[in-house]
Formats: sequence, structure tokens, C-alpha cells
Amino acid sequence: MIASISCFAHLVFLGRAMLLRPLRKGAILVFAPLLLLFTLAGISAKLRGIEIPCGCFGTLEQAAPFGWTSVLRNLALVGLLLGTWILDARTSTTKSYHGLS
Repeated sequence: MIASISCFAHLVFLGRAMLLRPLRKGAILVFAPLLLLFTLAGISAKLRGIEIPCGCFGTLEQAAPFGWTSVLRNLALVGLLLGTWILDARTSTTKSYHGLS
């Protein structure tokens, strides 16, 4: 119970950090590998026939088992994180080029 609350608190902090430009790259550097790690662990469990409830968007009682839709969702989220990283880098490069930073 304590571990799930702590994990939730860290994810809320990372989500808020994504909204602030100075903290965004650091949040992406933590969040993307963490999401990939969870996804790889879920794939490993799925391939071995272990059903893990995914309580990401609700309680464990309502949770559907981690499945291939969860894998696709997580990979899409990692793609969005990388896209945010690239767009943020381009925006900061453009601003410094034009003397706006």
C-alpha cells in the first residue's frame, strides 16, 4: 500500500514537472525509461502466462490484466515523450538562434 502511494506521488510530481519548461527534460529522462521498464516487465510476464492487473487508471478491483493494448498505450506514451523532447529542443534552438532566450 505504501509503495503504491509513493509511486503515485512520484508520477504526479513527474507529470507536473512536464508542464514546467526548466524541469521538462529531466522529467522525460526519468519518465520514459521508467515507462519502458514497466512495459518490458509486462511483456515478459505476458509471454510467461502471468496475469498482472494493471491498476493504472483505477483501483486493482476494477483493473483489467496487463495486455497488448497496455503495451501499445505505453509505447505511444513513450513516443509522445520523445516527440516532446524533440519539439522542446527545436523550440529552444530556434529561440536562441533568434536571440529570444
